[in-house]
Amino acid sequence: MFIPGAKALQAGGEFDVIQKHVRKHRAVRWEDELTRLLDEGTVTPDQVRASLEHRRARVVDPMLTKWAKRRRATA
Repeated sequence: MFIPGAKALQAGGEFDVIQKHVRKHRAVRWEDELTRLLDEGTVTPDQVRASLEHRRARVVDPMLTKWAKRRRATA
């Protein structure tokens, strides 16, 4: 599970606060966060693909292809 915003989550917090944070920030926004990491150059599409199991990489591939096309168009 990908949970962005870890800076806002204090260590030792109460469980209900942690649970609310996880629900608000969980992986449903993975495309936004992955796009940010790709745009910043933190990761490359090949690194993303290599980090995933084959079945999950198939889900991410269309997003990476769209990102690469957009990147080439603006370069």
